[in-house]
Amino acid sequence: MKAPVDRRVGPQGTYVWPRAYPTRRRANHTFPLPTMVEGPTPAFSLIGKIGTDGTPFYIGERYDGIAGGSGHLWLGINNDEVADNRGSFHVTITLHDPPEPPPHSAVPVLDPTQHAGTPIPRARVLLLYIDGLRPDVLHEMAQTGSAPNFKRRFLDQGVEVPSAFTVFPSNTLIANGSLFTGFFSDRTGIKSQNQFERTTLKPKGQLSEWLPDGFIPHPVTRVFNLLDKYAPENTHAFLVKRRVPTLASRLGKAFRFTTLPIAPLNPPPQWFHRAVNTLGPFGISVRLPRHVDTVNAQYAIEDLLRDAEARVIAVWFPMADTTSHHSPRGQFGAARRDVALADRALGRMLDRLREVGWDRTTYTILVSDHGHMGGEHAVIPPPAGAPEAHAAMRRSLAATPAGGGINQRCNLPRDWAHRQLGLNARVVGEEWVVPGIAPERFLFFDHQGAGQTKLFLPYASYFSGAWRRNRLHELMRYEARPRQVVNLLESLTSFHPPSWDGHGERPVDLILVKLDAQRVFVYRDPENQAVIHRTLDEGGDERYRYERLRHLTQEADGAFHQEPPHPGVDPFGYLRDERWQHAVPAPEWISAAHTATEWLEATHQTRYPDAVVAIAKFFAWQPPVQDLAEARDPDLIATASEGWSFRSDDGYGTDHGYPFADSMRISLFISGPNVPHGVLPAPHRLVDV
Repeated sequence: MKAPVDRRVGPQGTYVWPRAYPTRRRANHTFPLPTMVEGPTPAFSLIGKIGTDGTPFYIGERYDGIAGGSGHLWLGINNDEVADNRGSFHVTITLHDPPEPPPHSAVPVLDPTQHAGTPIPRARVLLLYIDGLRPDVLHEMAQTGSAPNFKRRFLDQGVEVPSAFTVFPSNTLIANGSLFTGFFSDRTGIKSQNQFERTTLKPKGQLSEWLPDGFIPHPVTRVFNLLDKYAPENTHAFLVKRRVPTLASRLGKAFRFTTLPIAPLNPPPQWFHRAVNTLGPFGISVRLPRHVDTVNAQYAIEDLLRDAEARVIAVWFPMADTTSHHSPRGQFGAARRDVALADRALGRMLDRLREVGWDRTTYTILVSDHGHMGGEHAVIPPPAGAPEAHAAMRRSLAATPAGGGINQRCNLPRDWAHRQLGLNARVVGEEWVVPGIAPERFLFFDHQGAGQTKLFLPYASYFSGAWRRNRLHELMRYEARPRQVVNLLESLTSFHPPSWDGHGERPVDLILVKLDAQRVFVYRDPENQAVIHRTLDEGGDERYRYERLRHLTQEADGAFHQEPPHPGVDPFGYLRDERWQHAVPAPEWISAAHTATEWLEATHQTRYPDAVVAIAKFFAWQPPVQDLAEARDPDLIATASEGWSFRSDDGYGTDHGYPFADSMRISLFISGPNVPHGVLPAPHRLVDV
């Protein structure tokens, strides 16, 4: 099977360009508007400019606008070499004086109390799960004609929930634990994609119970890679063992699925057979990881969308997320190709529903598990070892708007732990060792979803401490070397990599530390801190309080000391956010305890949506997984500032894991029988799906 390529395009252009095209471009050939890996404009689309020296702009199938100046209107193709093209576009230009506003049809805002729908008997649900899909990217592609099936099925006919948010950290496996159970991670126990554990014991129900004795040695610590090729089945078995109900355990044979991050069987029946038939047998082990979307779509069409027992069918499209992690502009560049191909797969699945007679009795849900940050306003960084002539391009990375440029890399294990502190450091698959220090002494960084990193380290002293969780007291007086005490919180928030030029924010945005089972410390700097309290009211419902403070310290005996906060200051910036101010009745609201729903409603338009509840839930452990807390809780979490990533490789890409809005916001659309068209303005969470 050859990779799909559009060789005939209309004026809207295409995102389905040859994958190898960007790497084999000829010298001095550039596109007028950034496209493919370099930008969001469709390749080979109709573009224009006013005047010989005018700035090019995208036209596509239709353009309505007011000219910014006078001059000749030039029309052309967004192409680096037009001489090898054939064909033509016919353009009609209409002038309006005064200018007419562009056609616009307002999407109705729905009031759930006024739409009491009735489900169709014996209905089915088709769940389309596009990993990491940003809703703003979907809207933009739909409006330019590059996602016609998503537009017709969801934007034109369905209900959108524009304020829907994932869990924290905004990572794939943690989010899947919530998507397919309806619980936060405090009840699923799935807190990481590479779970570090501080014990040689096997806590009841742990994943390692399924490994035979002697299969692995029993070191003091270990790491479970929960996203390796065998992990989905084991992770689901862990949930079942812990009696956490999942969609699969609730529905049994009525739940059908493609490959998923968490699944009762991996791969599902006949999936690999379908993969061989779709891709061909030769070199399939190499090609399959790049074509999971293609195989999953074909498996759904040929094997799932005709199964009479199926009532809920889940189809996973992971490639937009995969490409985003390896492309500097992510979904504002190369990953749009994957989204465009997912749109075509949706078209084929809708055709299949009509063929089998399910089109009038099937609800379709489009959901993503997290967003992505970076790549919106950027230039592509030069390759490593590029000539000094590219120095200006490097400097421009720091000049792009915060959160929208190419994510700068901050390799905390190498540059902070190893080089600055002189300690051994590990991540999954890589380590930095100091000669003369025993290899079993190390700091472990879990930065899957590189917008955050979880840090695990020996208790109190790097050289002599046991593997147990540090309190705030030890973290602020950590013995990195004999008679060398370091405040790890201050050290991390003040750190910057050697390549940083001093422009913009430092890499570490926030530090999160668990104080006890009900409290989490949020640290920005000594003058700007808070404690999140999670308590139960008289009815047994959880309530959350956000206590602002300064200079929190802990004595060796466990006693805490703090100073009152500065007026109008808090680490999430809520008090200075106009959207927060409009959402709450009075500034004093922030100091009181509120329900999870109330916090979501108050914060969903801010820079840190749902942060109070999401962070509290991550550090909490409820039955039936509460016995895992001591073994698996991190000593601290550092979150990355906008424009930074904690990845430790040499690549560029967009990332997630942050508590920021663009990372926490998910795509959520519903369409089907008796579902009205419109927007639900009230905020929701992934666990509501």
